Amino acid sequence: MNFIITGGAGFIGINIALELEKQGHHVYIVDNLSSGSKDNLKEFQGTFIQEDIRTIDWEKRFGKLDIACVFHEAAITDTRVMDERLIKAVNVDAFKRLAEYCISKNIKLIYASSAAVYGSAAPPMVENQKLTPLNPYGKSKKLMDEVALEFIEKNPKSVIIGLRYFNVFGQYEAKKGSFAS
Repeated sequence: MNFIITGGAGFIGINIALELEKQGHHVYIVDNLSSGSKDNLKEFQGTFIQEDIRTIDWEKRFGKLDIACVFHEAAITDTRVMDERLIKAVNVDAFKRLAEYCISKNIKLIYASSAAVYGSAAPPMVENQKLTPLNPYGKSKKLMDEVALEFIEKNPKSVIIGLRYFNVFGQYEAKKGSFAS
């Protein structure tokens, strides 16, 4: 099968890509390398496309291919970025365009949400509790969840899955100083 991974040169994306390749699938990574690393791609055997998710023409790049699923990991993940317009453009608007494309082609979409949507709520976190993000990153992930729900309501046969990652760590994680997991 063919898979697309946005943000595939990043920590989570490359781990997904390498696992899919181990299973015998072909993987297309789309990454602008703004935070991902070409070093992470050393073992990757698939197709790397260096392009920005805000401007890529999904139909032109992938319209003739049979894509089973898109793993959308591309985002501004630095919670210190306060430029709400930039975060919305990268995290929300680009996601919306990708979701529209996936729905039009009947492609499953699995995207990275975040525990940041819960803000400072007391644990344990429950999926349907009130979401109170504390920063632009968390707000963007909450908006992505809302976009996904809206698309599913309008297109009930589509598959869109959001994963609210908490503390992820492992191979290929960039050194983030005090922000490292």
